[in-house]
This record gives sequence, C-alpha cells and structure tokens, in this order.
Amino acid sequence: MEERENSVYAEITNTDSGLLIGFKGETLKALQHLMRLIIFSKLGEEAPNVVIDVEGYRKDEEERLRSYIVKVAEIVKETGKQEELSPATSYKRMLIHTYVQDVPGVVSESIGEGAERRIVIKPE
Repeated sequence: MEERENSVYAEITNTDSGLLIGFKGETLKALQHLMRLIIFSKLGEEAPNVVIDVEGYRKDEEERLRSYIVKVAEIVKETGKQEELSPATSYKRMLIHTYVQDVPGVVSESIGEGAERRIVIKPE
C-alpha cells in the first residue's frame, strides 16, 4: 500500500487476477467502490481517494489512456478543432485533465452531468 497526494494506492497480487479484475475491469471497479464506501463511512470528508490495482491492470490501463489522450491532444493542437471524449468516471476525468496539461497548446474542460459527464479537449 502506498500514499500519494491524498490518495491511497493498494496493489493486489494474486494468481487468479482475472477473477478480481473481471470483464473490462468491472469487478475491480466494484471492489474499489466498496472500499471507498467503507473508508468514507469511517473517515467522512477526511477520507482519502482509494485506488486498487490488481497485477498492474489499472496501471496498464492508465498508460493506454495517457497515450490515447496525448494523441488526441496533439490532433486538437494541429487541427485547431476541439474533440469531445466519451463519458468517463471522475477518476478517469482527473487523469485526463492531468495528461492534457502535459501537452502545450491545448486545454481540457469537463461538461455534462452525472453519468454523461465527459471532457472536451480544446485548442488554447
């Protein structure tokens, strides 16, 4: 377990990682959500963000997301046309905003409500 920027990262190593990850990471997302609820019930507003990874699955997923977002941001910079991304969880949106900041000449903005909340990447 590791603490970073008000977040707690827990890495689970298991020989049957597929069972914990589930189809497209759904079981892992559910496990993480349950852990967040438990911690929030104990600590309230002081609760840190909880990130659970199994055998590096989430880390690999984040690296794929970073690569994709950097490519999209470069296209936005070259064409001058904004790109609207698919709806994403709050955690993924936070990552996307961070990745976009690494590309000069573009900015990101969250739009929409609830499950339809997504990011638009725009030329600066």
